[in-house]
Amino acid sequence: MLTLWLFKLKINKVLNSAIIKGDANCSLSCILLTILIFIGSISFYFWPDGWWIDSTVALTLGIFFMK
Repeated sequence: MLTLWLFKLKINKVLNSAIIKGDANCSLSCILLTILIFIGSISFYFWPDGWWIDSTVALTLGIFFMK
């Protein structure tokens, strides 16, 4: 995904296209969601008493989607 995002940014600079820029933003959103889910999973793995972490990550994702 990171490679796609970088290529789309480069193509956007060459073509100056709003559609490609929107597609690059979509790829960036996917990257950020993946990082957020990964951090939530890793923190729960290393700290099992942090049962609330999973819910917090889910609420954060919900707020992110509302934006």
